[in-house]
Amino acid sequence: FIKREARSALDRLVERIKSDFLDTRVDRFLDRIVEDVVENRLPELQNGTEFTRLYKVNVLLEHAGEVCPTVIENTPTVINLLGSIDREPVPSGAVISDHTMIHAGSILRADGGYLILDARDVLTEPGAWKVLTRTLRTGRLEIIPPELSLSFAWGHSLKPEPIDVNVKVILLGDAETYYLLQEADPEFAQLFKVLADFDNVIPRTATGIEQYSAIIAKVAAEEKLPAFDRTAVAALIEHG
Repeated sequence: FIKREARSALDRLVERIKSDFLDTRVDRFLDRIVEDVVENRLPELQNGTEFTRLYKVNVLLEHAGEVCPTVIENTPTVINLLGSIDREPVPSGAVISDHTMIHAGSILRADGGYLILDARDVLTEPGAWKVLTRTLRTGRLEIIPPELSLSFAWGHSLKPEPIDVNVKVILLGDAETYYLLQEADPEFAQLFKVLADFDNVIPRTATGIEQYSAIIAKVAAEEKLPAFDRTAVAALIEHG
């Protein structure tokens, strides 16, 4: 009788939530919560034991109205790119993790927008290039990729399911790095199809000088600096 009444009460509550989320995965999640509470948690509920953390939703990503996010990752390690799972010691001496300890990386934060990386930084971080290109190729993000799952097994009891992502990556680097990647990685040309090559020389014409002056004024305004005197602008242009 108690189980029947508890299930009836919980079903009424979760139906309100289901009506806000037209996703079968949400329905399955809520149904499993009801089943677990009814079959396993009623004694704890009667004793006043707190167990709601088990069902807490961990929001990994919330753009909060941002239509096209742009993320600059200055330290593109595997963990910073993919995300991480915290570990927590318990009195027994073991180390545990749960779903509330999962954190998003820069690839997920840039979902639906742009991720800006320095090419040399990515190449010098062990494993970073491999996980980045695999994520772009498959369109699926694995917070713990297969090659790292064993090395983290002692501290992680979780392996989050892959997340579908749609992100455009902008690599910054010099021509030497570009051609090196083109030669070394057969997938590079397919994954990075657009080359924006910036010249390091501009013509010393009236138009060039006007544009140079406009950039100086723009930087000063953005950084809230005092306006440059015309002689300072002329000196910067001469130096450039």
